[in-house]
Amino acid sequence: MKTFLIFSKVLVFFLLVCSCCCAQKDKVGGDGFDELTNLVMNERWEEAIGVAKELLRQDSTNMQAKYYLGYCYNSIGEYFRAEPLLRTVLREDSNNLEAYNQLAYSLRNQNKNKEALFFLKQLLDINPDFHKAIYHIGTVYLKLNQPDEAIKYFKRFSALFPDNAECLFMLGLSSESKEDMKKAKEFFLKAVNIDANYSDAYLELGHLELLSGNFDKAVEYYSLASRSDPENVDAFFALGCVFFRINKLQKAKNAFFRVLELDPKNISALKQLVGVYIKSEQWSRAILVLKQLTKSDPDAPDVYYNLGFVSYMKGDRDVAYDYYDKTLKLDPDYIPAFMGLGIFYQDKGEWSLALKNYRKVLSALPNDSEAMFKIAQVYRMSQNKKAFMKMYKKLKSIDPQRASFFDSNDAQQAK
Repeated sequence: MKTFLIFSKVLVFFLLVCSCCCAQKDKVGGDGFDELTNLVMNERWEEAIGVAKELLRQDSTNMQAKYYLGYCYNSIGEYFRAEPLLRTVLREDSNNLEAYNQLAYSLRNQNKNKEALFFLKQLLDINPDFHKAIYHIGTVYLKLNQPDEAIKYFKRFSALFPDNAECLFMLGLSSESKEDMKKAKEFFLKAVNIDANYSDAYLELGHLELLSGNFDKAVEYYSLASRSDPENVDAFFALGCVFFRINKLQKAKNAFFRVLELDPKNISALKQLVGVYIKSEQWSRAILVLKQLTKSDPDAPDVYYNLGFVSYMKGDRDVAYDYYDKTLKLDPDYIPAFMGLGIFYQDKGEWSLALKNYRKVLSALPNDSEAMFKIAQVYRMSQNKKAFMKMYKKLKSIDPQRASFFDSNDAQQAK
């Protein structure tokens, strides 16, 4: 579930020292507060933090400077620094409405949601029409997975601002959380009707169409999301996934490449790209990406499993075995690796070891028709007719199409 942050920029704060501090001190003077206000208005957080600190050095009881310092820390994601400052402001001035809202924002982003709710409701007790608090309470309830309460507050906000696309979007997310997909779609469509470039709303519409199996419509909405915001990583990733699903592999690859242009260390995109290469049987390219993933995600069992699978498909069976073994050292219950080892031993004619690994798959997944099929194959190849017939019948009851691989003569001879 998504929750929206009021500020998304994370900047690095460098302390002003020596001559920089002296120069700042000269500038702060009588018009220091005006300068601070201007810096905050222009989102020049680093400079604003320096000015606010200088004001507090001159007068540690300056509550406006403390408020703005807390506000700036919130804006750069340093919520743990903002919280004590904003608490101090409220202790000194319990009528500072913006301080309530900023403190709640700081608490919410530290997962102190119930405490955030407490301060927001205090704020509404002081001023029932403080619209920022009404909206903010909705976001907290959504984060607490209480969509009915969230909807109540978002609707209250929407009554004040009926053309607010973001509130309509949040109503859509809240409805989605309730699994009311019809209502969610209505809200997302209203949001994009108000703001034709609302990328995240198009993204959610795409997700809804994908859930309904409407792949072409999902592609349309994901494409609108990516055009509305050419740097929306989620939009390109979703586009790549749906193209992969409908077997448009070149388009999928292009979408994942775009994700990696925007975010070169995006592990999910790298793994999806591996899937594209495997599906198109480009084994060498798959291995190059997988080797890259062993550095960026060294403890991921799926990476080593895929290295094993691709190595096996290239004919490097002993290398594949080593990768399957590495997979199981990282995760002793990684089921696909047992299947890989079963195939490895089956191809070597080591029937008992092949069966041992296939049975581990069936132990975890009792109705796995692929494991049943492979066990039946081993029994047939090892001429264990009675065991073959038993597994053949079980497979046929679960997956008749897969069982049809064994022709009638096999079944007849096993009787």
